[in-house]
Amino acid sequence: PHPCSAQHGPKDDAETQRIRRLFNSIKWQDGPCAVDVGEVAKMKIPEGYRFTGPEGSRTWAELNQNTPSGRSLGVMISSKDGEDWFLDFSFDPCGYVKDDEKSQLDGDAILQSIREGTEAANEQRKARGWPPMHVVGWDQAPKFDDTIKKLVWAIRGECQGQVSVNYNVRLLGRGGVMEVKLITEPKSLKKDVAQFHSLLGGLDFKEGQRYAEWHSGDKVAEYGLTALITGG
Repeated sequence: PHPCSAQHGPKDDAETQRIRRLFNSIKWQDGPCAVDVGEVAKMKIPEGYRFTGPEGSRTWAELNQNTPSGRSLGVMISSKDGEDWFLDFSFDPCGYVKDDEKSQLDGDAILQSIREGTEAANEQRKARGWPPMHVVGWDQAPKFDDTIKKLVWAIRGECQGQVSVNYNVRLLGRGGVMEVKLITEPKSLKKDVAQFHSLLGGLDFKEGQRYAEWHSGDKVAEYGLTALITGG
């Protein structure tokens, strides 16, 4: 989903106060520190950044008018003024995802599937009194980095005339996939993406959980790279 953040347009002072209370209720860990991202990975949080675990990530989803996925392991933000982006981490224990689709990713078909899923999800948003989200198109079509088993794509979304970019990374592991999303605005995308990949250098699967450590008898996922992008 693409967030339509309440931070950008509070309706009134009461709404502003509600948002502030929600934000202040989140328990953040300030860098520099190292945190567990679920049971399978660790992340280095540099100075100037903050991380919150699953409970805080649920509150963060509410702040950004997103329905909590129930799978988020944490959220990372900058504590520097003027940096309005965040990273969301989750892990899908689907098993070992084979990468045999890496040269056959159909961008047009994948985008249509995502668009249909987003429009269907607007029914839930409507029920909660939230404005609809719409997929504009690719900001970056899906690309797979075979050397580090990393799948990357970025989608532009629109909510009440405001465009945001949902930049996605999937890191393949032995027992599943680490999902990392960067949510930011188009105007700062280039800078934020560079920062994003630098920060991801501090994320690593724990020993025994890396893609190369898979062996016969381990669980194998029932789907491939395309389904990682479309969500099923």
